[in-house]
Amino acid sequence: MENPKVDKMIIFHFANSQPIGMEIQKDVSTATIGRVSIDILGKSSHWGDTDKGINAISVSGKIINIIDEMNRNLSDKSPFILGIGMIKGGVKNNIMAEKVRLEGTLRAIDDNTFKYLIN
Repeated sequence: MENPKVDKMIIFHFANSQPIGMEIQKDVSTATIGRVSIDILGKSSHWGDTDKGINAISVSGKIINIIDEMNRNLSDKSPFILGIGMIKGGVKNNIMAEKVRLEGTLRAIDDNTFKYLIN
């Protein structure tokens, strides 16, 4: 918001925590929001030949655990939340998944934190 230059801004935001109406805060009250997609490429194999494959579902589980750890341990420095809401992967119950897509959201109060996490 450069033209015209803005000195102050008032934002009204629906407040889920209030019984009715709106709330007003003096400081930051909203976050930068972005969508996150992570594609994991493994190697498909029959479960009878596990040594020939790379299980994309297992890898996605490890990534989700790392994200959960980040949310617990790093958000004290600059508040953010990175959440995975959808997992898509696999083609059959007896075949190791070759591809998995994780989709979620990233919300950060600070723009620098948002840019750092999104990259």
